[in-house]
Amino acid sequence: MDPNELLRLLRLTIKQMRVDTDPAIKLAHAEEIAEYVENLDEWLSRDGFLPADWESDDDKDRMAELLRDAVGDACESHAEFEPTCSTCVAVSLLNGREVRR
Repeated sequence: MDPNELLRLLRLTIKQMRVDTDPAIKLAHAEEIAEYVENLDEWLSRDGFLPADWESDDDKDRMAELLRDAVGDACESHAEFEPTCSTCVAVSLLNGREVRR
């Protein structure tokens, strides 16, 4: 998927996640975010171009911060990393950890 579209979807989902109060809906948003992050990571790992808004270092740092704020530092459902949990995977990717499934 186009990285600009992925970034747009990430931002939109993060905004919606902050508004919704239902835990089940928040979990669904977290799973969407994890999927978008994985797709963007795959794209960038294959030497794909950056989203236009990430062309400067300030923008990259700002988006990483927004994602960490939305997802947090750890998956709330598991005490330890669970490789089948999309939220655990997203949290690990956001915190710069290598993820092995």
